[in-house]
Amino acid sequence: MLMIALLTTQSSSWVFNNPSLYPCLLADAGALSLSSIVLLDQTRGLDINRVLAYLGTLTPEQYVPIIDGLRQLFRQENS
Repeated sequence: MLMIALLTTQSSSWVFNNPSLYPCLLADAGALSLSSIVLLDQTRGLDINRVLAYLGTLTPEQYVPIIDGLRQLFRQENS
């Protein structure tokens, strides 16, 4: 099982109003042809057998805003 996050090249004020939820990846990051926005609010589980092709890998530095955003998204507040 893989956890995936969808990407989009479309942006608007929702990206700038929530930068931790929508981190940006520049073109060439992980072999992307266009700069893209990671939609952390649209993560999904995917069976590894459904993967059709390998597109590329992000560097550890490129993963930092994604991991930070996921931590913030799944953070539980103590009551």
